[in-house]
Amino acid sequence: ALRLGQSGAKRFFGSEPENRSVTWYVSATASRKLLASRDWRNDGGDCRPPDSEFVLRLSAEEKNDRSGPLGKRRRATKRLLVDCEWKLEDSDTVSRILQEHRNMVAALQNHEGLPRRSLIICNTVAKACALLDSLRAARKDGPYPSEVVLLHSRFRRPDRDAALMRLKGGSVGPAGQIVISTQVIEAGVDISSAILWSEVAPLASVVQRLGRLNRAGEFGFDGAVVSAWTPAAYMLGLGNVRKPARESEQAAKKRVADNTKRSAPYDWMECESSIDTLAPVQDASPASLETALVGPLAAALKPPVGALQRHELLDLFDTDSNLSLAYTDASPFVRGSDRETDVYVLWRTWDDSLPPFGGDIGANELCPVPIGGIQHFGNRWRGFVWLGRERGWQRVNNRNLYPGATLLLPTTAGGYTPTDGWTGREPDNAIPDLYQLPPLPSDDDLLSVIDGPWQSIERHTLRVRKALEQILDELGIEKGNPVRTAMLQAVLWHDFGKVHDDWQSEVERVAREAQVALVESEKPFAKFSLAKSPRVLAATGEARRASVYGLKNLFRPGLRHEVASALALRQHHRAAGREPSSFDLLAEFIVMSHHGRVRKVLRNEIPKKPHAGQPGCEEVRGIVEGTTLRPVTVDGHTLSAGPLSIECRQVGRCRDGSEGWTRGILRLLEEFGPLRLAYCEALFRAADQRVSIPTDKDPAP
Repeated sequence: ALRLGQSGAKRFFGSEPENRSVTWYVSATASRKLLASRDWRNDGGDCRPPDSEFVLRLSAEEKNDRSGPLGKRRRATKRLLVDCEWKLEDSDTVSRILQEHRNMVAALQNHEGLPRRSLIICNTVAKACALLDSLRAARKDGPYPSEVVLLHSRFRRPDRDAALMRLKGGSVGPAGQIVISTQVIEAGVDISSAILWSEVAPLASVVQRLGRLNRAGEFGFDGAVVSAWTPAAYMLGLGNVRKPARESEQAAKKRVADNTKRSAPYDWMECESSIDTLAPVQDASPASLETALVGPLAAALKPPVGALQRHELLDLFDTDSNLSLAYTDASPFVRGSDRETDVYVLWRTWDDSLPPFGGDIGANELCPVPIGGIQHFGNRWRGFVWLGRERGWQRVNNRNLYPGATLLLPTTAGGYTPTDGWTGREPDNAIPDLYQLPPLPSDDDLLSVIDGPWQSIERHTLRVRKALEQILDELGIEKGNPVRTAMLQAVLWHDFGKVHDDWQSEVERVAREAQVALVESEKPFAKFSLAKSPRVLAATGEARRASVYGLKNLFRPGLRHEVASALALRQHHRAAGREPSSFDLLAEFIVMSHHGRVRKVLRNEIPKKPHAGQPGCEEVRGIVEGTTLRPVTVDGHTLSAGPLSIECRQVGRCRDGSEGWTRGILRLLEEFGPLRLAYCEALFRAADQRVSIPTDKDPAP
């Protein structure tokens, strides 16, 4: 177990000694080297200062445990046999697997509690599917009573979940279960087997795979067994050719190319090293491997290529698009399918020539398929590619079928079965259509879109303050804490910008359009309701739905009120000519960010279709240089602002020497860190949401 050290994280992540946050990294193949990011890398290793709390290992007492759950797992009896002359593609592979499986089932006849399971782990999906076909063909030559489960990454989610349920259900029949899988079973799948067949893989992967054999020591431990069967792991070769004593340059290139192809998706030299390391190992229990593989594992484990750096974490904190209209790419830090090589395929039924669907594509419908597999699938020409809401579904062609695309096929096109996943074959039967119509909201839910309480700025502000104080009290953030003080100051100013003439006049215009009477006693308005509009009350069904969203979309004040509020608070802090404190900046940040539109950068949204009449340089988010806001009294405090300046949107410092918005937020990030800022923002947002629902539906604390 590797625990993130406090020395480097305390200031950046905001953890305090009395209430520090800890991050754990736990793995069967853990190493400090895995945390050797670019900031802490030295000759391929981790150069952090020695810290007894940084790497946690088993104690001497735990290592000596021989009868408890931990001892049984560490000392689980497992034989390891490495036979690199034998590979999955050999003609006798299936017969050998079936014979060994039958021997195991026979040996466990009188042991109902032990899993009669053979687990076969292939390095690629293609090999796993080919082995399944070979097992099915064996039916022609003899009895084939065992249940077979296929598991790989080319499944739709519900079908993959069904396969996992068959593994975890514990209902393995008398004839046992044969599981064919890829490396997806290495992590996150808690099953145990009596026999493990695995192709050679890098050493860390092999250790993970061995953990699926006699996983909890249920077959026996410490070299003993509880039945006539000893759990065994068979490590099979890939057909790689070793370097001969003499070899021409051309022959060497061919050998390397062939070995690279056979070892995919792994590095062939890592696979060769794994063979050499495992060949003398016979006891594959974790306790034995801990000693036998400590050196080779340390050499094999490499520092991560895509380690999240501090500046990248700060980029992820920003929600503004960049100059290319894109956002910070999080994919290097997310484990999942490779969007550079996959197409996402779904199957549906429709009658017309063009699909009558919009872009409501459910995650359960999608199957990731390698681009090469699609290009060799003849029925792809019957499909359509989703090109966004403006262009919709377009007939597939060589230009729009690219990695990352979403391909819609009719259910009769084939290429997939619920038990085998993606096959790329012509259809035997229609593929089940998993499309589900998005649930329509009830009438009450519909009305809640436009049914907020009529509230003045003062009334709403006081309600938010009360809700936030309750949250902070429950969390133990007591009075006198400067963070609490900053957040309560943010409450006071957060909706002040709604006093803007354009915002108030837009409320009145929309109310007239909806034929709703204004509640004059709540001026200046902070919240309003259109639920009693005759346009809504007179409609039913789809017509009511259209009326509700039509009214909701009427409100277009043309400005971001929170930007005006934050600029006013910024002006208030600088009225005395002093540099604001970090807690002043925190209050400004919370006001500016509480609707998620602006965080690090204060600028207009970049238009995707620029045209004449776009806001010029003297306007940002609808706020014009020199904007004035009428005073508002809240609980005896008069909020006011002179002509607002938007100069702080620029990089660096303003003409008067004060720091710009981005410069101040970077200073704030340096002191508080992104996680504490996000936490404060979330608490504030929760309080604001609690009081924005109708007054007769106040939420429970």
